[in-house]
Amino acid sequence: MKIGKLNSIVIALFFKLLVACSIGLVERTNAALESSSKDLKNKILKIKKEATGKGVLFEAFTGLKTGSKVTSGGLALREAKVQAIVETGKFLKIIEEEALKLKETGNSGQFLAMFDIMLEVVESLEDVGIIGLKARVLEESKNNPINTAERLLAAKAQIENQLKVVKEKQNIENGGEKKNNKSKKKK
Repeated sequence: MKIGKLNSIVIALFFKLLVACSIGLVERTNAALESSSKDLKNKILKIKKEATGKGVLFEAFTGLKTGSKVTSGGLALREAKVQAIVETGKFLKIIEEEALKLKETGNSGQFLAMFDIMLEVVESLEDVGIIGLKARVLEESKNNPINTAERLLAAKAQIENQLKVVKEKQNIENGGEKKNNKSKKKK
């Protein structure tokens, strides 16, 4: 009978240790993500400030127009957008790593909290003229709530894909020369 009681105590202690380690991992993950998120938001503000110094007038942006047609400093604006996208990509990689760590032991609340942090970061991209991304991601999450690592990673991939499209539109690789896609017809 004493061996059975001893086994029960050992199992209970093991379970408590497992729970304690899991809670510690969650707290470290949350702190790391919050810190990374804050760092990224500060970098985006710095990128915006540098672009403003190069002549970009962010105040000229309208609700839907955030390109060089509504503000000055075309190349500097495109470079600022690309820099912000690159920095956001680094943050999204951290999200992916943390989601994979929590894949087996995480709960829906943890994945939702990570999603909320991602949304805050995406919203900060509006400071440099990358708009509408948060609304598109939120719309998709209505149909597929972010309550698992897989769904969080799918939302991350959606953000990355949309940022890739924005980055390609900036046409930085071609020496910054933005080509007008509209052909002019002669009469």
